[in-house]
Amino acid sequence: MVGGAETINFSLPDWMDPPVAFGRVHDPDLIVRTAECDYDAARQLLVSMVEPVRYPAHDWPDELAIDIRRQPDLCLSAWAERRDMAPASVSRGFRRVYEISPSAFRAQIRARRAWRSLIIGNTPLAVVALESGFADQAHMTRTLTTVTGRRPAQWRRLGQVNSRSATDAGAGLGDGQASRAFADCRSWLPDGAPCCHSVRS
Repeated sequence: MVGGAETINFSLPDWMDPPVAFGRVHDPDLIVRTAECDYDAARQLLVSMVEPVRYPAHDWPDELAIDIRRQPDLCLSAWAERRDMAPASVSRGFRRVYEISPSAFRAQIRARRAWRSLIIGNTPLAVVALESGFADQAHMTRTLTTVTGRRPAQWRRLGQVNSRSATDAGAGLGDGQASRAFADCRSWLPDGAPCCHSVRS
């Protein structure tokens, strides 16, 4: 119970991403009723119904997290300079709030974006790297390998194998969803990790 209201926490798997970073639904009761019978259906309903809202960032760590999510190639030192802050102060303050440095946060945002592109498409690796905010393909390879334990080419092969298997079964990977076979990705980007805003109490 929060303030007299009952809450439901939906654990979104890593292959399913909300269409917006922050949003609201106008009929939460429908989601609650659905969850009483089918949790997975309620989770999908939540993702389909959410409408974007502008998150009211209350202080600069929230603003930085939002800016990194929107622009994974964000220059942290330039961001700090624009706010008349020392980069070291930005790093310390961000870590106090999010329990991760802004550079590590940015690396995980980039890694998730690249990972998602690799397992659901055939875009050349060099293009995926640039679109995900990396300096080049080698930079993406180093980061993705460090964060996930697998090289980009391995994720691409896994995506192709699982896509073919799903197609053969008549299911497909529609709507940009990767196969549930990628459960091991939860070990490096758990629910509530830097890809989602951390709400402080």
